[in-house]
Amino acid sequence: MNETPDRPPESLRLRKTVWWLLLFASAGMLLVFVSLFLLEGMGGFDRVLRPLFFIALALAITSGFVLRHSYRMEPANFSGFWHLSLSDLLMASFFTALLMTAFRAIWPGYMVPIGIFVSLVFGAGFAFCLLLAARNGCADSRLKCICALGYMLSSAGFMATGMFVMIVLYISFFDGRIGESAKAVVDVINIFSEIGNTGDRVFFNIVRAGIVAIPAGYFMRRWIAGKLKPRQIQAPASPGFRPD
Repeated sequence: MNETPDRPPESLRLRKTVWWLLLFASAGMLLVFVSLFLLEGMGGFDRVLRPLFFIALALAITSGFVLRHSYRMEPANFSGFWHLSLSDLLMASFFTALLMTAFRAIWPGYMVPIGIFVSLVFGAGFAFCLLLAARNGCADSRLKCICALGYMLSSAGFMATGMFVMIVLYISFFDGRIGESAKAVVDVINIFSEIGNTGDRVFFNIVRAGIVAIPAGYFMRRWIAGKLKPRQIQAPASPGFRPD
């Protein structure tokens, strides 16, 4: 671990956390814009919110560079390997198919192309979460799946919540519609609020689900951390060593 006299490890860890949150928020915002574009073309973009697309894109790129630099200064302490088995790939495929099935059942009118696009994005994300779980030392397939689901829930939750916060801040400070922003926050908190527009109702339900997903994913990962046994934590690679 590289340490610098002017930036202690605690500061680096805080910087990683902040920029990860900004990355999730900007990724969630970009996902919304791409979904709207696939659904309605350029007409799906609110003229007022169009600059937010470029803000989110710039923020995502900046977050990637900052996080890359931060991990060079303080590398992550992994105990496993960047490795996926055939069963892991099958689980990722099953997860993607499950998302498509759920999307078709809940919003059949938006299955093409939004449902397919979102399912493929989150299916790829779940595959990466399986890879991350393996890298963190989860060798057992069942525990790895639960751990990856925890990462997936937390990531999706931060994306949905961060996207909502970005929209609220943008509308409040750049467009001056503070009253509308305050009403949106109240509508998210109040699950019994009456929302007439179908698109707005779906949007608020996604944000609410994201808020719930964050602690759910966290507690799943903490539970897995307590279940890991020494035999399930893979040792660092060494000459002649081969993982099971």
